[in-house]
Amino acid sequence: MKFIIRAFVFLILVSGAKVHAGELRASVFQFDYEHVDQQAMSLGFNYSFDNSYETPIGTVKPLAGAFMTEYYAGMAYAGAKIDYKIGRLVITPSFTPGLYSYGSDKRGKNGKGYSKPLGQILQFKSQIDVGLDIGSLGVLSLGVSHISNGDLAEYNPGVNNYHFNFTKIF
Repeated sequence: MKFIIRAFVFLILVSGAKVHAGELRASVFQFDYEHVDQQAMSLGFNYSFDNSYETPIGTVKPLAGAFMTEYYAGMAYAGAKIDYKIGRLVITPSFTPGLYSYGSDKRGKNGKGYSKPLGQILQFKSQIDVGLDIGSLGVLSLGVSHISNGDLAEYNPGVNNYHFNFTKIF
């Protein structure tokens, strides 16, 4: 947990640079909040590229990212997001297919917690965030996400997560 806090503070401290290269997002989140024995604190990063594509539903930006839980489950993904801005309010839906590894089956000292197998390596992550643009510092947002294999495998438990995000535009 100390590592997650240090990484988050580091990202805030280096957020003064502005080079128009894209957006870097750091997320601290609760993985699988619905199942007490499988919950895990997680740290994720994603990068939204400066390239964007105008579509009838908004400006689509490609993104790539990864996360890891405290029980060593992790996912690397690439997909797209759309930012809808209403004044200082920012609403961001995203969809990212990726590769998931469920990590360790070991339980902690208190007897709870382990990584969750999700049925196969290919997973789909859909997320929506609602945030506040805080000017040159970036965007602070809260969000929810769902990860599942879309019934491509026989076993598809899926996981729901909630996120606290800090996004810095470079």
